Amino acid sequence: MKNLFMPALCWALAISQLFAQKTLPQSVSRTSANWSHSMIKMLGAAGYEIPEDWAQPNAKVGVNARNSELQLDSTVTFTNYAVSDSTPIFRTTHAHPLSDSEVQIEWYFENNDWQPLNRNTVITDDLGRLVETMSEAFDPSAQAYTLDSRLEIFPRGDSPDLVDSVFVYAWDANLNVWQRLMSILNSFDDEGRIAESLTTIDVFGQPLQFKDVHVYDVNGDNTLIESYLVDSGFEIPANQVVMEYENHLLKLATSLEFDGFEFLPQSQNAYTYTAFAQDSIVTSFEWDAAANDWANTQTVIYDYDDLQRMSLRETRYYEVGGGESREQLVYSYLEDELLALEETYIWDGGGSYFLSDRKYYYYNGGQPSSVNNPLPVNALRMFPNPTTQYLQVALEENGPVQVFDQTGRMVLQHDGQAGTVILDVSALPAGIYMVYAVSTDKYYAGKLVKQ
Repeated sequence: MKNLFMPALCWALAISQLFAQKTLPQSVSRTSANWSHSMIKMLGAAGYEIPEDWAQPNAKVGVNARNSELQLDSTVTFTNYAVSDSTPIFRTTHAHPLSDSEVQIEWYFENNDWQPLNRNTVITDDLGRLVETMSEAFDPSAQAYTLDSRLEIFPRGDSPDLVDSVFVYAWDANLNVWQRLMSILNSFDDEGRIAESLTTIDVFGQPLQFKDVHVYDVNGDNTLIESYLVDSGFEIPANQVVMEYENHLLKLATSLEFDGFEFLPQSQNAYTYTAFAQDSIVTSFEWDAAANDWANTQTVIYDYDDLQRMSLRETRYYEVGGGESREQLVYSYLEDELLALEETYIWDGGGSYFLSDRKYYYYNGGQPSSVNNPLPVNALRMFPNPTTQYLQVALEENGPVQVFDQTGRMVLQHDGQAGTVILDVSALPAGIYMVYAVSTDKYYAGKLVKQ
């Protein structure tokens, strides 16, 4: 029973707490190893940092600057610097067909050419908050993208961080429907802080429900998260995260797991900060039951430039028996918070580091003029959606109807008349398309899922 439910429990608790607040909590990042590949890709496309480990809670680098008109266009990663001449390995492209949407396509370099891996669409609301993502996987045999995962987020009021609910879906190709994998319902206290999260996930066709309870001290710091498995109305203790603060900065986070009788220590993080309240050193420990003590497993060291931008992140991994490995990420910036270059260095075991990878960031000149001065956007009524062949579009006035793919290329156009316009989309590859209609003073937009 425990072997079946604990991985699902860890995964569910990790996701639920992830969306309960803007950043991924330190206490649950370690459970990202239990997430599926498609889930990680979708969350990454949604803008959430998926850590390599659970010791990197706050320090971030960015590719968006508030005062810049530059917009990320693509990234390219080169590898094999330490072995021979560098070779390309990964590439991402970013397109913005609308001011509230971004399309991210990932590619892998193989046989001297770029091969697509997946395509992710990110949708934001008028406040710039994430409300939906869609993930598609590329099928080499069909040379087309196929639906994979979908994420819906419902923000709380006008809060930039909090959400009321989250829903995660997977595409069922046999039934041609979205199957809900997980739902998260958050509740808040009188001060607008998250009080409880109720998470329901599907495990082998059976619903499992979990409850997270957040406890705050008199200073307003979240000092305890208690997690339960809910079964037939009973709340079964599963996990606790105990947190200590200094001047509202997290200093120590300890995770304990319930074995049926008592809570036993599992892992721990200790944090130090710079004078600007940024992460300086994060030290991770795992409980060594044989030694009855904490064993240091990892240390992450951060450095910053004169503008308080992260310039270096060094991770030191400690192995059982005394072995150690190190990796450095070095960051260079174009302007403000916009990254220009990310370099990976590997420790040689002595006093030197050698270059392993380089990731280059490329930008364009910002939003097109049509986006800077948009017409009021109205929802475009169309059905059936998803569809395999015909799409009916309801128009209130005469005007052109245009269909664009996720790179911003127009793939279909029709001079629509007021009433119902029928479009034949059977020739379009499976995927997500944006459909637009423009009248004299109105602008209509909708998203089409072509199967």
